[in-house]
Amino acid sequence: MVEIIPLLSRTFNLKKNHRKRKRGEGTDLFEVRPTKAKNGVGIFAVSNIACGDLIISHEEPIVACSARSNLSVCSSCATPIGSLKDHLKANDNDVPLPFIFDSIDSDDDLVFTTCHTKCKECTDAVWCSRECFHKCQQQHCIFCKTSTPLKDFFQKEEENATILRLAANVIATSLSHLTSLPKDKRFPIEQCFWWTEYASHPLWWEVGSSIDDKKDITTQFCEVLQKALIESIASKRIDVEETVIRQICSLNNVGSILGMLQCNVMEYEFPSPAGQYREQIIEDSCEQFAADEQPISGSGLYPLLSLANHDCNPNASIEFLQESNRGSMVATRNISVGEEILVTYVCNGAVGNGDGAEYFRHFSPTRTWKWLNDKLNNEGDEEEEDEELDDPDLHDDSKSVDESCASPNNESEHEQDNDSDDQSLLEGSTVEERTKSLLEYGFNCKCSTCTAQRCAKRHK
Repeated sequence: MVEIIPLLSRTFNLKKNHRKRKRGEGTDLFEVRPTKAKNGVGIFAVSNIACGDLIISHEEPIVACSARSNLSVCSSCATPIGSLKDHLKANDNDVPLPFIFDSIDSDDDLVFTTCHTKCKECTDAVWCSRECFHKCQQQHCIFCKTSTPLKDFFQKEEENATILRLAANVIATSLSHLTSLPKDKRFPIEQCFWWTEYASHPLWWEVGSSIDDKKDITTQFCEVLQKALIESIASKRIDVEETVIRQICSLNNVGSILGMLQCNVMEYEFPSPAGQYREQIIEDSCEQFAADEQPISGSGLYPLLSLANHDCNPNASIEFLQESNRGSMVATRNISVGEEILVTYVCNGAVGNGDGAEYFRHFSPTRTWKWLNDKLNNEGDEEEEDEELDDPDLHDDSKSVDESCASPNNESEHEQDNDSDDQSLLEGSTVEERTKSLLEYGFNCKCSTCTAQRCAKRHK
């Protein structure tokens, strides 16, 4: 078996996680071993895990891609760039956001990053730190100022643009590791094929929907990608032979990469600073402003998180806890030694979602939320003091206690009724919905939840 580049290897990341635990930064909570499924592997608990425990903490993706072009977040880790005012000024909605600052030019501001680095060659990338810059510089360099045909192709294939851009990043990552070495110390190109470590997976056009179209799209993508890479290495004088480009961009290789991504990529999403600002202002002032700012979202490939298999009644969930695309696995209930750790790949009607204080103990408000909350609380305290001085009816006890409390109680009962009705309407509540969604991953779910629902339908 060909040895994969260590930094890109899933096995290497697994050993790194084990060494981290061994140094006293926690205990080993899981191991990877075969499952009953053909050629399948999964992660199993090797010690008792309590609800709310972090099983995997803040894992960085090997490759990632934001859902839309966004220079207000880091191109590597998706952390917000600059300050809150920068995000509010950059907001392109027609209706301006109100400000709770003394003035927009005042020094009273929330700062996310004190410095950041922009690409000098193009306007498509910005990094929150030197660490993120050095991590992605070589990869970005290969597609920096990339040819118009490749950009046009991504726009034309809008529906599949994310997975195609991720595939381009996979190839760029491999080439950047190859070209970082002196020519006499370079390894065989097969060692760059790190995606083959992600267990058995079908070619892209053999999984999911629109199978006939996918092979045509892949063929066109290979041609455009090859031309873009050959053009890029020539203009930047990168020492790579064209035969290497053609080999790594072959139809079977690219089809394998896309198939691996289809079965392993995870979406990330967390609220944007401007979105949180608007939500706080609307909630506290009851005024109506422009539509909510879109959350920061995208997709990434996580070596360890993607080892978890699917179940419609999971015992763990993937969360993004630090305003970045670093993912964590959190236990949604107690997990016993030897039990397989499972997540849901699709919406499942909120079954197995963690609840209670234990589950949420590692969750914390974002920096934006904390800052806004403190600011609004300070302003609220000042307003209350003014009202106490000005309101002559503040100490009037003539209102009936029963009258003041009747409405909230009735509303509470009404809300409970609505909650029970809404539960059955949650996305993924039916086995048909989940089956349709899971076809994109190339399998039919046989978990106990789906089996029970199918049996119940047959006996009706």
